[in-house]
Amino acid sequence: MALAGAAALVFGSHLFTALCAAAAGLMIWEIANLSAPEISNRLAMAVAAAAAAVSMAAAYPDVDIPYAGLHVVAAPAVLALFLPTGRIGFVIAGSAVMLAVSVLTDVRQNIGIAVVIWLILTVIATDVAGYFAGRAIGGPKLSPNTSPNKTWSGAAAGWLAAGAVGLLCVDLLGSAALWAGLAVAVAAQAGDWAESWLKRRAGVKDSSRLIPGHGGFCDRFDGMVGGCCAYWILQETELLQIGMLQQLP
Repeated sequence: MALAGAAALVFGSHLFTALCAAAAGLMIWEIANLSAPEISNRLAMAVAAAAAAVSMAAAYPDVDIPYAGLHVVAAPAVLALFLPTGRIGFVIAGSAVMLAVSVLTDVRQNIGIAVVIWLILTVIATDVAGYFAGRAIGGPKLSPNTSPNKTWSGAAAGWLAAGAVGLLCVDLLGSAALWAGLAVAVAAQAGDWAESWLKRRAGVKDSSRLIPGHGGFCDRFDGMVGGCCAYWILQETELLQIGMLQQLP
């Protein structure tokens, strides 16, 4: 998966867009099953396919979709009508996934590969540092009722790791890589927590079994979804402007 993602990122924006759309569809399928465990698999697959198609089409500005930006919320809201239960949770989580895909494809097409790599490395560093520090140090639980394995020491280690990634990227991307990276790290942890809440509500350990030994796509990319949402918020509030993060030469 890592090799496929890296190849798509480097060798073609169209391939990267298609890969992101496919991942979005699979995550929407998992979220549909988590939100409404009684849903039929055929219906869940139809919902996922529709979400993937919308996210793929909306990634291209030359595709004539009126108010294309509304697909982030509109598509999950319409698809939620087909679910018997859990509609609110599905719309919130589904909208976050659709937004994350829009952010990643837009950054890849219009800003540059370097910023995508920085986003990915920041989320990975946050996740890995949090996991190992939490196991090694332990201490007070971050959210014992929702995600009992996460600790405050792990969260702090994730912030430090994100800061380290930002420091390494300052010469390439500018000082915004440092402070924006901390916001991305916090949001990545929030995305992880939100997915844990969905799984606990559904009474399952993993979002699916699509990735043998690793659970589902939501288990692997929940942090990325949160991080991308934070990046979008920073840009929309003009706290982080495009010029602050330079492109690769």
